[in-house]
Amino acid sequence: MPRTLPYVGLILAIIPFFFVALDLKDPVGPFNLALYAVSAYALYAGFKIHQKLNHEPAPPIPPIIGQLIRMLLPLQAIWCLASRSIAGAIAAAILLILWPVSRSVSRRFYAS
Repeated sequence: MPRTLPYVGLILAIIPFFFVALDLKDPVGPFNLALYAVSAYALYAGFKIHQKLNHEPAPPIPPIIGQLIRMLLPLQAIWCLASRSIAGAIAAAILLILWPVSRSVSRRFYAS
């Protein structure tokens, strides 16, 4: 159960914002497409972390915690996209660009 809670928390953080931010009048509009893509990829990446965490024997916990912390970047990008503004889209793009950078930085600096 404790190994499942991080993924459940991610789902509970993404799904409500997805439905609140979704524009039902224009289902294939640019903001909706970005929201679909970022939400789907964040859930996929979270699921991959969830799978690693549930393997036996369990992997070392500090790297998994780092991966979960890095999941905050796409989560924040979803929240920025939920604003449905150009500024929110730019902020989301910056956060998503920084996501791979955060992984490379975390290899050198443990607390990143």
